[in-house]
Amino acid sequence: MKPQNPAIALFLQPLLQLRTRCKFTQSALRNMLAGVCLPIALVFVAGCNPPAPIPEPAQTPLDQPGSYKIGTYDTSFSTTHGNNAATVYYPATAAGANTTPNASGAPYPIVAVSPGLGSNKEWNKWIGQHLSTHGYIVLVLSVPNGFDPSTVQQQDGLVGALDKLTSENGNASSRIYSLADVGKRVVIGHSLGAMGSLAVAGRNGIDLDAVIALAPGAVSTTALNNITAPTQIQSASEDCITRPAAAQTAYNNVGAAFKQIFFVTGGNHVGFNDEGSLAETGGDFLIDCDNTVDVTDVQQRLSRRFMTAWLNYFVKGQAQYATYISGAQAQADVTAGHINDLQTQGL
Repeated sequence: MKPQNPAIALFLQPLLQLRTRCKFTQSALRNMLAGVCLPIALVFVAGCNPPAPIPEPAQTPLDQPGSYKIGTYDTSFSTTHGNNAATVYYPATAAGANTTPNASGAPYPIVAVSPGLGSNKEWNKWIGQHLSTHGYIVLVLSVPNGFDPSTVQQQDGLVGALDKLTSENGNASSRIYSLADVGKRVVIGHSLGAMGSLAVAGRNGIDLDAVIALAPGAVSTTALNNITAPTQIQSASEDCITRPAAAQTAYNNVGAAFKQIFFVTGGNHVGFNDEGSLAETGGDFLIDCDNTVDVTDVQQRLSRRFMTAWLNYFVKGQAQYATYISGAQAQADVTAGHINDLQTQGL
């Protein structure tokens, strides 16, 4: 899929095509750019033979939109670090901003999502959009200082987001008034946000029903040991930012009785951001390793599938989704080579 931002598309798309079709490395393309060789690169693209496409995973109901439409509204909340801008995604009767909620499946579990370092809620819409169609109320936040490398903002932001959704559920003027099951609480994060989600899950006194960490880096062993909520860690084979080894170490140290880790074959670190966003397109070009699969139709399709199954099973108590986690469907994804090194404990 092409970048959604026209400015990004005009500047980076020719180089991204060159890298993908001709298997150039990022360093080679950077040298072209630094040497003002872009015209030569554009000519060369026309003569390249593209590699054979990698087959997409077959679609399943969990990685496709659910039965609800996507309603949204913007809000904010404060922590000791400052103001956190946020967007809330909720099950609706019609798609759009401030549309009428769909209460047919209420109450819905609440989910807080934190993006990674330098990223924000505008570049991480896909999780809220997807989960809201499957009957979850999701708040995606932007921390006050997106370039602070500590996880404290993410940790406090995730707790503040759950508190905000709880407050909104009791506010008669809110779009999600009386729609939330505030006793079912989930945190999700990517990169630094994933590290924050794991760290906050290890806090004493925190009450969570599930944790999902996308491409986390190093996290305190003590915090990881303290986690009791069912924890899923997703990584990718071509992640050259936090790297698969860090995700594996985190998994090894998670103390929860139920936990899982897997690695998307051919995916990379920034592929857990919205496809076409600056975080995905610029990060893919400048700092991450080459991905060899499509972001939306492969990497995020698999992420959506396993994420939704994990939440449906552990948060909603729907046992039929075990096949997607560790049963026949999960093994089919392994056999097909779409994910590798699937490890599951407790199921």
